[in-house]
Amino acid sequence: MTFKNVFTVYLKRIFTKKMYIVTLVLLLALTIIYKCLPDAEKTADIKVGIYMEDSGYYADRLAENVENLSSVYSFYIADSEKQLTDNIKSGHTECGYVIPEGFFDSYIKGLSGENNIVLYTAPGTTLSEAISETLFSGIYKMCSVDILHYAAASPDLDEQLDLLLYSYIEGDEIFRVSDSTGGNYIAQNEIYPIDIPVYELSLIIIIFAGLLGLLTYMTDSEREIFIALPDGSRLLLLTSAIAASILPVYALSILSCAIIYGITTSLMTLSLCAVICFFASVLLKPVIRKSTVLTKVLPVIMLCSIVIIFVRSML
Repeated sequence: MTFKNVFTVYLKRIFTKKMYIVTLVLLLALTIIYKCLPDAEKTADIKVGIYMEDSGYYADRLAENVENLSSVYSFYIADSEKQLTDNIKSGHTECGYVIPEGFFDSYIKGLSGENNIVLYTAPGTTLSEAISETLFSGIYKMCSVDILHYAAASPDLDEQLDLLLYSYIEGDEIFRVSDSTGGNYIAQNEIYPIDIPVYELSLIIIIFAGLLGLLTYMTDSEREIFIALPDGSRLLLLTSAIAASILPVYALSILSCAIIYGITTSLMTLSLCAVICFFASVLLKPVIRKSTVLTKVLPVIMLCSIVIIFVRSML
């Protein structure tokens, strides 16, 4: 009786267990899903809608420059108020603004309370105030010259006022936030991997496979088919059963993590986990002598493993 022959027999037996096949298929499916999802599903984008009822110079200018209002939020012009509210309800849009007819004229003249902008938000949003600051900052920059002209009411001084305003805005007298990175952050161009915990799942499945291999051996042992074998042969059977259960899962885990994460330290951790699980399962045999006891303990061990692995991944 050689290790190779016994290992082959247990390898065939382990692949007859439905739970084992399910874990392998799950790991393979998650890897395929991760690689096949289009990039559009992997982008982070905070969409903000604007429906324009107002018309005229500033309305057209805002519509033209709306995409440049901020590099963090993605503004767009909605075709109708219903489209805007539907997008917010569906979660496509973080919040939306309706700019009523006559708003820009009232805004420049300082007519508070007339033609106010309507803000639509979804329940639970926390960004509407910051987005509003971004939008109104852009509107103010566009209208600031006309606001100053209207307040001064001196057409002869318009040119001088313009020079003073531009000098003030571009000067050091006011506080402003400047970009120290030398570039713009454009959220819709940043690609984010979808958070599928393939690595964590691989660790959990390896632990499960080691225990399943031990359970397979103990079930065979309780049928008294090894009763005439010496201790050395029984140890050979035990190690073969556990190795046959762990190795296919380990190989698929290495392949999946290499595809998703590349060649990183995670592969070393998976290898270390497989070795530890192998020896831990072997050493667990003298402690747990009956398969019925292992069946009751196995869910507890797996639950503790899941908690430890995912808690550590979040730290």
